[in-house]
Amino acid sequence: MLAHPKLTLRILADDQVVDMIEQRVDISLRVNLQLADTSLIAHPLTAWPMVLCAAPRYLSQYGVPETPQELVQHRWITGSNHGFHLDLHHQSGETFKLRLAAGQIVSGSMNVMRAFTRIGLGISGQPLYEISDELRRGELITLLPEWRPAPFRLHALTLERVLPEKTRQALHYLRDYFRRHAEKPLAIGADGVFN
Repeated sequence: MLAHPKLTLRILADDQVVDMIEQRVDISLRVNLQLADTSLIAHPLTAWPMVLCAAPRYLSQYGVPETPQELVQHRWITGSNHGFHLDLHHQSGETFKLRLAAGQIVSGSMNVMRAFTRIGLGISGQPLYEISDELRRGELITLLPEWRPAPFRLHALTLERVLPEKTRQALHYLRDYFRRHAEKPLAIGADGVFN
């Protein structure tokens, strides 16, 4: 907005998929997208590392899982009404697949899932960059830090290959933002402590 003061923004902050034509949307940001609509053009932006986490309150009540197998015994906060598969990737390259029951708390909003996780009602998978402050403050603790779920892949979707200048500039700024964001060193030690 500072670089282009005449630009106007209308932001639809919703976790639901919107009809870009009906809503007159120039760019839609989607995570882990599966393109059923071949008329949309996907522009990769970044991959967010994911971590499993819980609040100290939950861990003191239900215990800290020491192995991936122990995760099936825990309460989950998820985006799925049904059971789900969790693929964990070890830093050594090993993969472990889990089949988990439906979450005890289910929401289509990552913010809602994070809020319930923070108050100690279960375990959830969260984007590492989005919970860095909660990790630093000790409000959330990473679980099995040597194991990671698959990253969330973020795409910008457009309706056209040849873009209007405003859309082209917005994509440029989005790519630059996520490139700079990805360069920030965020790490979790083997002890689960955020560095």
